[in-house]
Amino acid sequence: MTIHHSPFARAVARISVLLILFAAAHAARPSLREIYDAHRWFDLRQAVRTQRAPLFYRGAVAYAFAEDKTAERLLTRAIHDSPRSWEAGEARSLLIFLYVRQGRHHAALSVIDEALKFDPKSDPQDFRSMVAGLARAPDLSIERRAYSRVQGKIEDENLFVPLTINDKTVHWILDTGANFSGVVSESEAKALGLTVVHANMQGMDSNGGQQMMNVTTLPTLEMGNIRLHNVGMTVIPDSAPMNLLPAGERGILGLPAIMQLGTLRWMRDGMVEAAFRTKRRGEPNLCFDGLNPLTRVVVEGRTLDFLFDTGNGGGTQLWRKFGEAFPDMLRDKGAKDTKTVREIGGATEREVIALPELHLVLGGFDTLLKPARVFGKPVGNDYYYGLAGMDLMIQAREATIDFSAMRVELKK
Repeated sequence: MTIHHSPFARAVARISVLLILFAAAHAARPSLREIYDAHRWFDLRQAVRTQRAPLFYRGAVAYAFAEDKTAERLLTRAIHDSPRSWEAGEARSLLIFLYVRQGRHHAALSVIDEALKFDPKSDPQDFRSMVAGLARAPDLSIERRAYSRVQGKIEDENLFVPLTINDKTVHWILDTGANFSGVVSESEAKALGLTVVHANMQGMDSNGGQQMMNVTTLPTLEMGNIRLHNVGMTVIPDSAPMNLLPAGERGILGLPAIMQLGTLRWMRDGMVEAAFRTKRRGEPNLCFDGLNPLTRVVVEGRTLDFLFDTGNGGGTQLWRKFGEAFPDMLRDKGAKDTKTVREIGGATEREVIALPELHLVLGGFDTLLKPARVFGKPVGNDYYYGLAGMDLMIQAREATIDFSAMRVELKK
């Protein structure tokens, strides 16, 4: 028997199928909150661009991609609209990070105190004491920023640049991983005539190590034709790895000061350029997760988020999430080994899975990591696949960071 369906019945059936497919696709799509909680900032940027997103998420994306004025406006509005909400709490945290990144410690301290009124447990590491110490000095400011070209050096997979501080010349490491401020040893601070404020805060590195820190402020800092005032610094004891460096090199220029350069380029021979003009091109491959700079790295066709750390002298690390993403690679090619990791919290020997080699595309450039070591906890975290260090970047003829375009580019 043949059954003839009416056109109306067939149309209803098609609509029902489409609704089922739409519901399934919608259910499979992660929510903005899920993407945010997973620290997937590039995905969140895309999601916010393709749908009508709440103020908070638009402000969070603006923060992550260094659209500072937009971020401050949207996050402030999100707090005002619902001051006791989860979104307001997160917005306060991002505003604090924004102000620290800009060297605006007075504004950061004000938001910290506001956050503590709503949640007294919101500062478990006593972050406030360090910000309060830095807030004793005026905020970071730029007196002069013009194209600069200085001769630095690349040594032990660190980039050292000549700086003038209080009319004294030093050669310090440029370190995007020093995300809160710069770092200086106690002896270097004393030699430069800096005033140290006791903050007694425990700092933590990506190796799981801890170090007691105090703070100081550089009244003036010059690099070529660039002159900054009131650059915040953390002060650490003269222990490894700082005491392994000669006097005049026991300091690190951190991310807040580096960002004031606007653009930064270094060559394989150590020549450094800053504050030059660029033509914005391409999508961002650099963003911020909290105070951590992240970049996109391609491994075997997969795009992965890595911490972008120009000052990690220990080299590139692969973290637990990488091992979970490539279990067959570790099983077939990996071998158990150990690796000593030296950071500000000291030196620690860690168990690793060593791969003979691994190709990683960073900033459009094919780099080779040989050997490639996969660390377990407490090294790293559960959000990123690893840490991209200077050992990858110096394989290129030149490397460029453009903070206005939020791009990293490496060239042959």
